[in-house]
Amino acid sequence: MYDTVLAPLRCPHCGFSADEHEWVTEQLGRRGNAYRLGDPVLVVGILGLTAQLTVRAVCPRCGRDVAGLVDVVNGYLGKEVRTS
Repeated sequence: MYDTVLAPLRCPHCGFSADEHEWVTEQLGRRGNAYRLGDPVLVVGILGLTAQLTVRAVCPRCGRDVAGLVDVVNGYLGKEVRTS
């Protein structure tokens, strides 16, 4: 089971863009929770934490994996997913 982060997606492979897409992560306890950018992270010990969260998505147009990073600042998800 994974947790999801609902956030915009821009595929670096084909240019596809969506205002909201499901990104998945294993770093938030794998409880099946859904988050949006800016939400507090509901994981014991992460409140007040500043870190980077690795997220992954699959582009619905080209089917390729897209990796991204989301900052966690003081226990809250950042404002964007950065992709390479």
